[in-house]
Amino acid sequence: INILTEQNVGISLAALGPRDLLISPDLTGVTFVDFKRGAEIISRGEAAGRALAIQLARLAAPPAAYAAWEASRTRISSVPPLSVAEVKVEGTRRVNPQALLVQLRDRVGIAPGSPATEEQLAAGARTLHGSGDFERVEVRSHLEHGRRIVVVDVQEKPWGPDYLRFGARALSDFQGEGRFSLTAQHTHTWMNSWGAEWRTELQLGDVRRLGTSFFQPLGPGSPWFVEAGIETAKSDFDVFGNGLRRTDRLTQSATGVTATGGVRLGRSGAARFALGHERYSTRPLVCSTLDAPSHDRADFAQVFMTFDTLDDAGFPRNGYLWGAGTTTYKYASDKSALVQAYVAEGIFPATWDRWTLLGLARAGRTQRDGSAGFSLGGFLNLSGTPVGAVAGSQVASAAVLAYYRLGDLPRGFGGAYYAGASLEVGNAWTRRADVRLGDLRTAASVYVGLDSIVGPLYLGYGHTFGGGSAFYLFLGRPANRGRGDY
Repeated sequence: INILTEQNVGISLAALGPRDLLISPDLTGVTFVDFKRGAEIISRGEAAGRALAIQLARLAAPPAAYAAWEASRTRISSVPPLSVAEVKVEGTRRVNPQALLVQLRDRVGIAPGSPATEEQLAAGARTLHGSGDFERVEVRSHLEHGRRIVVVDVQEKPWGPDYLRFGARALSDFQGEGRFSLTAQHTHTWMNSWGAEWRTELQLGDVRRLGTSFFQPLGPGSPWFVEAGIETAKSDFDVFGNGLRRTDRLTQSATGVTATGGVRLGRSGAARFALGHERYSTRPLVCSTLDAPSHDRADFAQVFMTFDTLDDAGFPRNGYLWGAGTTTYKYASDKSALVQAYVAEGIFPATWDRWTLLGLARAGRTQRDGSAGFSLGGFLNLSGTPVGAVAGSQVASAAVLAYYRLGDLPRGFGGAYYAGASLEVGNAWTRRADVRLGDLRTAASVYVGLDSIVGPLYLGYGHTFGGGSAFYLFLGRPANRGRGDY
């Protein structure tokens, strides 16, 4: 950067003539990363300019001419409020430009014949940039022979269409509970002109998982899509008895295939309908009730709707997320009845300056009394309670988090760092008839969090009142919300 800057400075100085004025502020001790010293730097520039006030006065325009120029420069838009005559796309190589035109029309309302306000142009740039295909997106308008033209100027990421990402998840309560996993994800985008994507994930650690899926829009920029996927996963889990004491440890495996159809709803929502088949296997590791492996399989149908406008997945400050859905299972072990499960959840942040209040809520129920389809426990999910220790066919939980943005990490290491606390309530019940608000468990936590380049990192302490306590070191998102899993 310094080499390029010095070259430009040298060229500019060499071009100065005898009638030109050079204003050179004293920037001693100022570096190119001193963004927080903006007010001081501006005052230095003002002092340098005022030192040449007499010489600058000779260059002044007449007051009337200057007023006319200033009025022209500061008007809201340089383009008259004409309807759009044409929308052009520039800079695409892999991405189908027709897909961008359809998204601007359907999601933002920019199309030939529309007024296309400045707010819409800005929203269009944000919408297209959110696809992840571009380094830069600019949506602007200008006049050509009296016609208003909207130009979509994009710069595609040079490392596409293949993207390789790595992630990690770590959890420890420093009391015997430890979980760690690494995830590698490969995504191949724009496999065809309609924007198909093929994604494969491999996870190793306490969860061993391999999955692949193929996502296909039904036309360039179409809100309708289909998706097919296959996944196999294996993990160990504990069974808890009275007093939340571990009594058994089992290994559960699940392999499934899913076919999904869906539609995008507005700028932030999606509705999905899925059909699938899964096979399950449970093997005892340390078990007093299960002598041999058990197996089962199920066909299922799922309908789920979600809306997500959160500005950040780890430490959201604005937006919202809510989702609701239902899944119907037909198990081979019980062919006489269908099992219906329902899930609803939401995340709602509100921010004032450096403070953020975050509300979390989740509820679920299944018609199969006695099952353990839902569970609670772990950091920010009844903190202090072991993961999965509270389980049942009915579940309800809510939490309020308050966190304060302490500052920003050095560039290249991530975003901000926070200090926070939470109040949490929730429980799970075996039967619907057992649900009582008076049975809700309460918990609280305090923590510090970093929005690091490898994901959200938390160090905290949690306590369930009338229950257990735990220290947590957590890398990753504490709750996998927004999927409606059962």
